[in-house]
Amino acid sequence: MMGNTTNKIHFNKMQITNLLLNDFIKNKVNIGCNYLDNDPCMLPFTLQSENLCSIFDLNKTYNQIVFAKRKLMQIIGSNEKILFISPDNKFNDLIKDTASQLDMPVIFKNYPKDLFENICLNKSRKKKIEFLEKLIKTNTRKKLSHFEMIRITETIEILSNSIKNKTPLNSLPDAIFIIDPIISYQAIDEAQKYDVLIFSIVNSNSSPLGIDYFIPGNNQNLKSVETIFRSIFSDLIQEKIYQDENIDLLEDDLPNDDITFNFINDNVVFFKGLMNSIITKIYKFFNDK
Repeated sequence: MMGNTTNKIHFNKMQITNLLLNDFIKNKVNIGCNYLDNDPCMLPFTLQSENLCSIFDLNKTYNQIVFAKRKLMQIIGSNEKILFISPDNKFNDLIKDTASQLDMPVIFKNYPKDLFENICLNKSRKKKIEFLEKLIKTNTRKKLSHFEMIRITETIEILSNSIKNKTPLNSLPDAIFIIDPIISYQAIDEAQKYDVLIFSIVNSNSSPLGIDYFIPGNNQNLKSVETIFRSIFSDLIQEKIYQDENIDLLEDDLPNDDITFNFINDNVVFFKGLMNSIITKIYKFFNDK
């Protein structure tokens, strides 16, 4: 546990409310790994400790949460996709619940090898299948020999089989959210390769390099991760629920086609009458002169 001196440093430096600070400390968000295992890039985000554990500067943790939260709000507001990746079974329920409330995809524990590459290949394969199927259905079919038809049919079958069960996604996500960059290193490598934004909780023994939005904190303890998720996603979930409800209300209030058609016709009649009136006045003006 953190010593009294470190507690005082936190309370003196913190810009966030004491209630949130106490919640972070209570759920061990501030407890890092053994300071001997610290990554040099994480030193600016830690405080001097009175024991072997590294202690995160929660003021900087909070600032990084706000920074990541703003970007996530933009992504969700634009109806873009965030892929959540769980590194361990103990986080599955938390991640599944968060992802389902935000209507986002999720992958549990074992990250499929070359996931993003397979997504891109699947997209290309589907386009080839569509082209070949159209080729068979169009008039070009009459010009194809029996041998060529067999080759095209076999190609469609091979491409279709290669697509099955390759990936849970139909297209590349706009961002990924991972809990442990050490375990999910393959996801980070692929996200960097395909310019996908990376959000991650980074412990003191991990490097934040290559991660677009990182949150310094304890990513080994379930309660700590729950606290960080609550700080980030609780407002975003409420905002999404509010937006979805408003969209439903707007759809219910939309006029039907007949009303829209009549409204357009009325405007046309109005503007025609207005133009006739203006032309008549101009004609009279020049005749009087």
